[in-house]
Amino acid sequence: MKKFVKMSLAAAVAVAGLSTTASAQPLEEAIQGVDFSGYLRYRYDETKHDLASANNSDDGTHGYKIYALTKSKINDTLTANVGVLVNGSTTNASGDANVAVTVNEVNFTFTGIENTTVIAGKQKIATPFTDAGDQRGTGVVAQVKAGAATLVAAYFMNNSINDEGDDQVDIEDQDIATIGIMGAAGPVNLAAWYADVAGATPSDLNSDAEAGLDAWTISADANIEGVKVGVRHTELEVDGTNTDNSLTKITISGKAGPVALNAGYAETDKQGGLVAFDRDSATGFSSWKIVANNKADVEAYTVGAGVEVMPKLTVRLDYTDAEWAGQNEATDTMVSATYAMSSNFTAHVRLSNLETETAGTKTADDNVGRLELLYKF
Repeated sequence: MKKFVKMSLAAAVAVAGLSTTASAQPLEEAIQGVDFSGYLRYRYDETKHDLASANNSDDGTHGYKIYALTKSKINDTLTANVGVLVNGSTTNASGDANVAVTVNEVNFTFTGIENTTVIAGKQKIATPFTDAGDQRGTGVVAQVKAGAATLVAAYFMNNSINDEGDDQVDIEDQDIATIGIMGAAGPVNLAAWYADVAGATPSDLNSDAEAGLDAWTISADANIEGVKVGVRHTELEVDGTNTDNSLTKITISGKAGPVALNAGYAETDKQGGLVAFDRDSATGFSSWKIVANNKADVEAYTVGAGVEVMPKLTVRLDYTDAEWAGQNEATDTMVSATYAMSSNFTAHVRLSNLETETAGTKTADDNVGRLELLYKF
């Protein structure tokens, strides 16, 4: 089945014109030495607004996503990489529709220098400030292993980061330069990163004026007798403003018998908490429906527990509470279940209740559900 899916994807890529060459070859011969990986995902989301004053118009959203990455070895030191993305959504009210097909990765990986990897072209922006799953840019990334440390330097001439959806800043037409160092000291993994954006329009400025943006983050993680502890502090400064943006968070997870437990705490500066380019980045802090990033004077915590109630079926309960500037408060209570039919296919369902209030007055009471089917290859 896995081989059939990979062959089908290869055929789709060929039909799309991505594998066209000057001299035609049989498809099976053309894909020899090519590694295929990726996933196919279907999601159905629906929200019910229980507050009487709310607009209860959510009729359900179907999300379709296929990501296929091909890695073709050119020689012993050079690999060509092409990523194809099929992504889109429809609603019950709007009717069915075809989704768009795009090429979201085109790059080359060079390993001809000892302990060094260089990637050039359109690629994932893999930093603590970004979500490499969705955000892309065109540039050069160099990674060098120097003893126990790993050094990373990158420069992107453009990117896909804007203030739509989960993105927290609008910098898609700006240059991004970043450096990072990672290493270990005994059982503790350490990392430090710095990012500079030549011009940025953070979504909280409500202005089209562009300004420079500088951000840095440090983190420490350790696994002590099965208990994982993580600490991270991040700061971000927008040139021309006097706002101090910072977020500090602590996470802990482990197992008590058959139960998997986790907890986390985060706080932001009283002036601002914009520290991440995407809500799902490592520098941010969020539950499914609560986001601490880009909020001032946040105090948030989360606790959760999961247990395998039967072979391949895991049930979880998670609770998140956050308070922030302006007498705002939100709670997110979520129950979920995941069935792992096989190592590469899972079915997941979740139900969340989100309540928000301002100065003691309830502003939202939403019940949100999701069904997800995920196949990895």
